[in-house]
Amino acid sequence: MRIFWHCVRNLRSNLNNGLVCNAFVARSVTNTRFLGSVSSPVRTLNGLRPRRPSLVAAFSSTTQPMDDLTYERIADHTLDQLTEELEIIVETNDGLKESDVSLSSGVITLSLGLHGVYVINKQSPNKQIWLSSPISGPKRYDYINNEWIYKRDGISLQSLLSSELSF
Repeated sequence: MRIFWHCVRNLRSNLNNGLVCNAFVARSVTNTRFLGSVSSPVRTLNGLRPRRPSLVAAFSSTTQPMDDLTYERIADHTLDQLTEELEIIVETNDGLKESDVSLSSGVITLSLGLHGVYVINKQSPNKQIWLSSPISGPKRYDYINNEWIYKRDGISLQSLLSSELSF
């Protein structure tokens, strides 16, 4: 059993570029569990202020395998729902008049003009949903506990899109 950390500099928030570290425990290559996240102390006008660690519910990659039909049903429903939500964001935001959302053959393309292009697609052989983001790059999401979760950081697809698309 090994515990390992994945740390990244938080450039997108008002945290003065603090570090965010995610802890994982690995029993084997196929059995990895997310333990939680912690952030480095943040400098404020009043000195150093430590941030509280935010723990995400632990999950294991050894969850029950999903059959092909169930995966297709869940993935299609997710893509349909995301497309509707993204269309609402584009239609209600004046700064996104040149933007476009399309869903075709299991692939969502969200073109945001100068903000870049998001591509979200089903990856049926792996039973995953893949995201290509102009902000956070490529990510592969697994369906865990009724959510699409990126195993490297424990963040859900919905949460990531909500934070990146908050204009």
